[in-house]
Amino acid sequence: EISDWNHGDHRVRVVDTDGAFGEQHRAVTTIAARRLDSVVDIQNIRRPLFVKIDTQGGEAHVLKGGDTVVSSADLLSLEFCPYLVRRMGQHESLLIDFVERHFVAGYIGNWHVHSENDRLLGIDELVRMLRDFSRSVNSTQHLDLLLVRDRAHA
Repeated sequence: EISDWNHGDHRVRVVDTDGAFGEQHRAVTTIAARRLDSVVDIQNIRRPLFVKIDTQGGEAHVLKGGDTVVSSADLLSLEFCPYLVRRMGQHESLLIDFVERHFVAGYIGNWHVHSENDRLLGIDELVRMLRDFSRSVNSTQHLDLLLVRDRAHA
């Protein structure tokens, strides 16, 4: 679906129901898609590997089709927006569980609750904060995550 007012908010359409941004009225075009793991040969990637996923709610789908590549990332930048993930027919707990399994620490940017400076969080604390955010958010708010697989990359 094509956003006519925010060119950074085009999305894969899963539902036609009313949305917070009037998504149901967006023009739709058909595209071809392939699984990330089928197009990237992880054995031939030079290190360190940095992956950025900002797919307007499609993050859970990217993880499902790119588990090998994304879990191999030394650094992962990930947008965490429960509203968008749910609109894509998934639940953000899939993202949280993935982060918990594959990364040791990270930063949360765009943290709206407090004005504390960004600091490296151990994965247990970061995951707890994501779960709390997931339970409490009832809007289109999002967080920006920067995750590390090894503290050496922090």
